[in-house]
Amino acid sequence: MKTLKNYLYNLSYQLLTLIVPLITTPYISRVLKAEGIGRYSYTQAIMEYFVLFGLLGMTTYGSRQIAYVRDDEDEKSQTFWDLNATRIITMAIATFGYAIFCFFNAEDKVLYIVQGFTVLASLIDISWYYAGVEKFKIMAIRNIFVKIFSVILIFVFVKSRDDLVLYAIIVSLSLFLGQAFLWTGIKKEVVYKKVIWKNVKTHLGGSFKLWLPTIAASIYTSFDKIMLGYFTNDTQVGLYVNSQKIVKIATTVTTSLATVTIPKVANSYSNGKIEEMRDTVYKSLTAVSFLAFPMCMGLMAIRKTLVPWFLGEGFEPVVNLLLISSLLIITLSWSSILANQVLVATKRENYYTAAIVIAAIVNTVLNLILIPKLQSLGALITSVIAEYLGMLIMLWFSRNVISIKLFLTKIAKYAICSIIMYIVVYGIGEMLQKTFMTTILQLSIGGVVYMGMMCILHDPILQYFMHGVLEKIKRK
Repeated sequence: MKTLKNYLYNLSYQLLTLIVPLITTPYISRVLKAEGIGRYSYTQAIMEYFVLFGLLGMTTYGSRQIAYVRDDEDEKSQTFWDLNATRIITMAIATFGYAIFCFFNAEDKVLYIVQGFTVLASLIDISWYYAGVEKFKIMAIRNIFVKIFSVILIFVFVKSRDDLVLYAIIVSLSLFLGQAFLWTGIKKEVVYKKVIWKNVKTHLGGSFKLWLPTIAASIYTSFDKIMLGYFTNDTQVGLYVNSQKIVKIATTVTTSLATVTIPKVANSYSNGKIEEMRDTVYKSLTAVSFLAFPMCMGLMAIRKTLVPWFLGEGFEPVVNLLLISSLLIITLSWSSILANQVLVATKRENYYTAAIVIAAIVNTVLNLILIPKLQSLGALITSVIAEYLGMLIMLWFSRNVISIKLFLTKIAKYAICSIIMYIVVYGIGEMLQKTFMTTILQLSIGGVVYMGMMCILHDPILQYFMHGVLEKIKRK
């Protein structure tokens, strides 16, 4: 039940993360246009590489290491300060490198400098600690405050495409203030310990193992935008980013489950509770499938009615792009569990690295072939192929933890019911006008149809969630 409680805390923020883009994306798309969004996303993608090099895999590694020692207060404090010193060293180098890049970069210099607040936010980031001790409430409160604060500022100050830099300031500065907030409660969590530099060296090596797959994964999360901008233009980047943004809105709900269960799986593994670990992984995979399949098919079904009112004029090509990008919902959901709960939590980072590197190589080769010919569509096709390839490799490497046949048997009903739901929802969209109310009607009927089938089938995941929510209500 603690896992469910943490999931609900994390989900409360993730739902806000879902709602905020629903509010801001239509506005920003109309104000900044595809070109402005593409320009922002292109500079952001380059900035993210400096952050990526600076973090050195610390987010996942730090959470896991804290989870291993969270029951020992003294060891937990020592580990925190050693990990914090490790992150400060690596991020300080990255920040210095980014400052040099900004100094010598002539184009979009101001925009790059403003994005530097995000780099500084990573410099002081300690969210990995709270994830490791499974205290998601404080992170949820922090994130909710930051999101609301940034949304208000965006609507008040961003009024035209000339406000692109101001938009970047709001987003980056909000992230920085959110990370700073987490430090206000750290005194209650740990006591100060002198850094043991031998441990820092060990942590550098450990986090480096997780950094390699992170770098490889970034090839089809950030580098694709850079390649698209190089071979095409800012407008194509804007179309690509917005199609991905809609998908990411959906996947926040499923990937949040992986975030809250990593510490539980890592702790079970470190204490030799293999069956408990295996049970958690099965439940997690089944739970994300319960959500991912209907979201994937649902987004495909509503794309024609969603894009016109959600993104506005100039984003019509996103209708076709969503047909491809929707497929990412399933593989991103599964990969978050297989990578973090199975491979990383059980210290088999080398398998994780192999899967991501192979997928990254395929992604790069296909991008070079498809982007010049198909532009943003080519980048999306490449991303889908690479993501599924990486996920299938991770699934193969996880076969000694989970039975692939049993897993596929468990989730087959979600796929079948989602296809039935798609037929109903798509049919409604074809009969009615492409308006906001039509999309709401489609979502409502789709939800009733899918949940109705789950009730008839007595789905255990639905029963588990309902039981947890009812228990929480009774306690209040």
